[in-house]
Amino acid sequence: SALERHGLFKHEPNIGSTVRLRGYFFGAEPTVKAVEMLEDIAELLRRVHLSIDSKLCCADSVAVAMRAAEADGAQAVVFLCPAGFQGSYQEAKVTCLQQRAPGLSHLPSQWINLGMQHNRFSLKNMALQLCAKMGHTPFVLDDR
Repeated sequence: SALERHGLFKHEPNIGSTVRLRGYFFGAEPTVKAVEMLEDIAELLRRVHLSIDSKLCCADSVAVAMRAAEADGAQAVVFLCPAGFQGSYQEAKVTCLQQRAPGLSHLPSQWINLGMQHNRFSLKNMALQLCAKMGHTPFVLDDR
């Protein structure tokens, strides 16, 4: 794709092209699907020429994940929720909007319900959403 050939249209100058991405699996041991989802999103971000430092951690609540993200200097987080997880999507999103990340005014996040099927197109969409949430401009429309 053009994004893969040329990279993002513009990088957020406060963080540039290097991103500390953290995945938080809500449970004691990450599932294979959780590992693969975070790896796939990290790889898609690399394909648009971002340098990704990614790590998957376990947390038993949104609050625990948010404290870990702050301590680790995360610039974007992916919440990986197993089927039946009772945590609050709204709590995660509100807390991320209120919590600063290095070089950013908030902590960009993506919530993934692992009980649902996700195809390659949905993963690409999630990766582009994370780019935009970090302040990058993934692409512009040609005015011709």
